[in-house]
Amino acid sequence: MIRKIETYDWLERRLQEKQVQVDTFSFAGDYYSLPNLILLLSRPSRLELLMEILETPLPVRDDK
Repeated sequence: MIRKIETYDWLERRLQEKQVQVDTFSFAGDYYSLPNLILLLSRPSRLELLMEILETPLPVRDDK
């Protein structure tokens, strides 16, 4: 679930009351960056998302 920071958390609280596992990501960005966030979070599992993040190479500095 992605929730805009200023919005009401009614649905999130109702799911927690029913002991439904819910991951909430508070979103404070603009609506132009929201599609990129949705693509990132639409992975089938947390493990797959973690593995993709860990497989991303780190930038290398060229100042030798």
